Amino acid sequence: MLPREEILELLRSMGIDLPRKTKLSDTELDKRLSKAVRAQYLTRVLPAPPLDPSVYLSWFADASKPKLLKGVRRHNMGEATFFAEGKGNPYALPQNALWESATNVYGGLGMLQNKEDTSAIAMMVLEVRQFVHQHDVLNRISPSSININIAWLQEDIDNGRSMVKMHATVKEQELLLRLLKQNSKRLAKSYQPLHRSTESSFTLSFLLPVGPLTAKDHAKYNTNNGCIVCGEPAKSKCSRCAASLNLAGGRPHMLSESGKYQSSMTLTKYDIVRHHEKKRIYTINTEELDENEPPENTHGTSPFIVKVQLNSPNARGPAYQIMPDLGVEGRTMLIYDQRRTFEVMVWAARDPVVYESVADVVRRTGERGLKTFCWAMRTGDWTLDICVDYLPDWQNW
Repeated sequence: MLPREEILELLRSMGIDLPRKTKLSDTELDKRLSKAVRAQYLTRVLPAPPLDPSVYLSWFADASKPKLLKGVRRHNMGEATFFAEGKGNPYALPQNALWESATNVYGGLGMLQNKEDTSAIAMMVLEVRQFVHQHDVLNRISPSSININIAWLQEDIDNGRSMVKMHATVKEQELLLRLLKQNSKRLAKSYQPLHRSTESSFTLSFLLPVGPLTAKDHAKYNTNNGCIVCGEPAKSKCSRCAASLNLAGGRPHMLSESGKYQSSMTLTKYDIVRHHEKKRIYTINTEELDENEPPENTHGTSPFIVKVQLNSPNARGPAYQIMPDLGVEGRTMLIYDQRRTFEVMVWAARDPVVYESVADVVRRTGERGLKTFCWAMRTGDWTLDICVDYLPDWQNW
């Protein structure tokens, strides 16, 4: 098992930013890292391991197939935006190691190492197989331990075999090794490809085209189960915050350090956002839903944290590339909790004064003036109180 601080650092590199003082056990943190690494589209193509690669067709069996580089792309606007904003500049990301190994190693040997030449992974791609889906590609890779097999390396040098050198930080290598180690356990034991005597120390594994963690994954793995006010681990509500959290007339208030109550704004009659199996979004204005049915209240009368997002063409997401809508700048806001059990759309036209009060907080304190996190409380079926001058710590979901 990796040291605790290294596990936390790897989790942070994937957007899972747990407090350094978290009381989650080392075993629980290690499990969380393993689960985060496993979020790699594996269940879509391998619902029932172990995997026998020989039952799948080779990617190169059909001459009409596109280049392998196209096969490992996910073909979506999110990925296109990622590469466009990167502008080709190299920077440390865990997925870089996977991208390099998937596109540069096939048909030869590869050495994945840091620029200081103090840590490296030797690997070779045996073959590439295609799953049923058109662009799901399997790379079968044999990585060695970090202690490079000198005999294997010398044999390849003596025989003049080409070798691709790729750069990856030590942290990227650790994350890649974790993924390869997990996948090696999912290979069928009957799969035993031919290998040279100098490759006896290698371990068989495979890679799939991977993607970033989804918003749902981020919410799941960032959960700390701490105090609802300050985030203190292992407590539902610490005594200090319990004294500071008051309910007056059904409205939530927070006590500041000066002892003054914090004010809140009440949003009324919002539209429900619901995600159906086909990933379509409906609001109560459609005929699909009963407009008299309020959103489920899973928080009761307890305060909870919500993300508040203003619509804006300045939010350079994938949709902006296709159809920027300059006519609705800041006219709606999306509000939802971490698990999206509460997810609503608020329109400025419903109550311009209250809307602008909340929107102003987002513009002043939020990321790029587009999104921030606030304390909220359900005060009725169709009303939500949002605290506008006492904000929680920044969340990673």
